[in-house]
Amino acid sequence: MRIKTYSSDLSAKSWQVIKNILPVKRKSKWDLSEIVNAIFYLTKNGCVWRDIPGEFPPWQTVYWYYRQWVKDGTWDNINRLLIANNRMMEDKEWQPTTAIIDSQTTKNTSTSTENIGVDGGKLIKGRKRFYVVDTLGNLGQFCGSCQFL
Repeated sequence: MRIKTYSSDLSAKSWQVIKNILPVKRKSKWDLSEIVNAIFYLTKNGCVWRDIPGEFPPWQTVYWYYRQWVKDGTWDNINRLLIANNRMMEDKEWQPTTAIIDSQTTKNTSTSTENIGVDGGKLIKGRKRFYVVDTLGNLGQFCGSCQFL
């Protein structure tokens, strides 16, 4: 049990929401919530894997779980579950019926040679990226047929 807490740590209530959808097929000496907290610490603070504080499980263990969950779609499932829960808490249907689409133009580096374009309205040479959000501001995800999920 870790004594020090971080602002990226999951609350007990949040942990109860996601713990049942984490697929664990091997026995570990580390508490799964500590592994998730280590991943959240890393993403919030932008550090490298080897710089995860010593209060967390070893970085190799945390990385192994992270990679498994990326490969099998666990993070996508957690995202969908949390968005659905958030929508239902706001008295909305679990799946949005309305979406808002916006774009942003980002500058490329001077050495970039692919996907270069010019945004005529802003006169910026670079790439254009598009975002889809629901009416609560949750980022949308697309499937192959480009429907908002």
